[in-house]
Amino acid sequence: MTTSPSADNPRLHFVLDNIIQLTHSTISKPFEAEDEIHECGYAALSILEKRPNACITLAHEKLHAFPYKDVPTCWRRLYTEASLWKALQKLRKQKELGSIDISSGKEEQNGEKSDYEEEQHLDNGEEQRDWVANIVRILDMALILTGGPRREELIEKIMAGLDEILYPPSTQLPGRPFKRQKLEDNHQGQPLFPIDNTIPSAFPTSTIPPPPLRFPIPRVHALSLPAFQAHLSSTTSPTPLIITGSLEHWPALSTRPWNSPSYLLSRTLGGRRLVPIEIGRSYTDAGWGQRIQSFHSFLKTY
Repeated sequence: MTTSPSADNPRLHFVLDNIIQLTHSTISKPFEAEDEIHECGYAALSILEKRPNACITLAHEKLHAFPYKDVPTCWRRLYTEASLWKALQKLRKQKELGSIDISSGKEEQNGEKSDYEEEQHLDNGEEQRDWVANIVRILDMALILTGGPRREELIEKIMAGLDEILYPPSTQLPGRPFKRQKLEDNHQGQPLFPIDNTIPSAFPTSTIPPPPLRFPIPRVHALSLPAFQAHLSSTTSPTPLIITGSLEHWPALSTRPWNSPSYLLSRTLGGRRLVPIEIGRSYTDAGWGQRIQSFHSFLKTY
């Protein structure tokens, strides 16, 4: 089996161990007395660690037994907690394999699949899913379906650890625990395990020329707020304005470029994070529907 030249360095194994220890130490603690999860009953809680799939299936049924606003919090908690135990099982399995290389943890599509994946029309367009994508899928489904009550911070820390495995920081010292990365932090260098190197670095720009305008709307560059208020308060009826240059400070145009597919992929674990989308022009159309798929698949498809 061919592995990435950096896939098995000690630093990345340390990060994997750190994720496992953080997850286990957090979810193995006794539930607080006021935790809503107690309402699920002893039978469900007693199998949570050993049979998380059964708890996910039970919680999923309960999530769909009520209008979403009326779903008891206990079932959202159970779904989230079971998802974390399931993710922990997969993390430990990967550690037992002795390699963090993506190719060492792929799962065939005909493997175990929970009812909730089928019902949510989860995208299965890729022939195989790597082990990072599988863990991201489990945890993102918990966030999307339940909001991750009481565990949102833990899930984001796990995601940050997986991000560090995919995009190792070149300046971080070995042995230093991972932390949640700030949004403005840019990844340095190439990811160890890019999910697709065929996606361009920028979205295509439109080549359609603008139509000729007989009565163009006036343009004003970087109009100040007092000047804008004065324009609105003028004695004559205020006319439309196109204000240019007012968003140049926006990070999405510079340090966090939303027009860069490669940047968006880097902020979604190489496109592995899940996104809910709507299919169709309007919810009243016969073909309208909803789908949850990876951000990478969304970019490639749409």
